[in-house]
Amino acid sequence: MIKKNKELNKPNIFGVTASGISGNLSGIEVTGSPAFSQTGGRDYYKWTGNGTVTMSGITDVEVLIVGSGGSGRASGGYNNGGAGGAGVVFLSSHTPETTEITITVPGSNSATMSGGVTAVFGSAQAYGGGAGGAGGSQGGPGGTSGGGTLGGKSGTVYGGNGGGSGLSYSGGGGGGAGGAGANPTYSSGWITGVGGAAKNISQFSQFGHNNNGDFGGGGSGGGGTYTASTVTIGAPGAGGGTGIHDNTSTNGGQHAIEYTGGGGGGRGTTVGGGNGGSGVVIIRFTTL
Repeated sequence: MIKKNKELNKPNIFGVTASGISGNLSGIEVTGSPAFSQTGGRDYYKWTGNGTVTMSGITDVEVLIVGSGGSGRASGGYNNGGAGGAGVVFLSSHTPETTEITITVPGSNSATMSGGVTAVFGSAQAYGGGAGGAGGSQGGPGGTSGGGTLGGKSGTVYGGNGGGSGLSYSGGGGGGAGGAGANPTYSSGWITGVGGAAKNISQFSQFGHNNNGDFGGGGSGGGGTYTASTVTIGAPGAGGGTGIHDNTSTNGGQHAIEYTGGGGGGRGTTVGGGNGGSGVVIIRFTTL
């Protein structure tokens, strides 16, 4: 168990401060080894695995909950769709329960034709993104992005956006927390579906894809098994995986970025698609 020292504003392990002297312990107790940081007069605790938190005398807590992204590893087929990004849940001005709150954070998703897994903060949940669809000469559809539930708390749920439809030799883009995935387009050759946009949460701007607050981007579709020279792979949403188009390549679709809930990229060939990105739970509040 880690406790936070009110005077030093640093985590303590079993009541021992950074200086080795026990101090006045107050405010927060956590398990699961979350990363601790301070920025702009705020304390941040970031869980990348399961844990718990108990808060006392702390108000106006903001919470970010992100599930894991869907897998781009469609079963069989080719020209598969990109996977959907995870749902993103933001709890604003939250006064937490004084009892222990359970935190569940899903890892990266590599299972074939599998949607992502739900992240949990007490009664609030962020759902995982949908898997990319298997294709053929008609490309596969992109997965739908996850949604979520506030669990009776104040805040906003982002996600539930659909993936793009597959077209000739081009998979659709996976949906993102900030927007739907795109259908393939044609301009002197097919362009596979672009992954749906991530959702930017400015309160957590130092986290997410490229440390700029983007979470839940959709993966782009795969394509070009028979016509690789005339198929261009569209871009993924921020943190999502890029598809693959080379029918001789031993590389699969790109994996989504970890701890962003991005969807995996679709495969264009019999090589596997990309993994969905793992989830994350982060809380922040004014430094005590």
